[in-house]
Amino acid sequence: MIGVLLGGALVDINWRYAFWINVPIGIGIGVAAARLIRLPRPAGPRPPTDAAGAVTGTAGLLALVYSIINASTDGGPVRARSGASRSPPC
Repeated sequence: MIGVLLGGALVDINWRYAFWINVPIGIGIGVAAARLIRLPRPAGPRPPTDAAGAVTGTAGLLALVYSIINASTDGGPVRARSGASRSPPC
């Protein structure tokens, strides 16, 4: 509760100050997590990297983000133009 109130007060002064607080905290938590959390290593050789899956996944996410970003400039979602698809007036 106190964090929400302090964050609101900080953003009320200037919203950029929120980054000056959150970035050092995030870096500190990341460093602490890297030092304290030890994951077990599986025995045996590592499986090969799935390069085709990485390229396909990256291309799919790129297409999704590109379409979301350009939806407002391209006229938004496609709408039917025929009168049969319109709902009747109430």
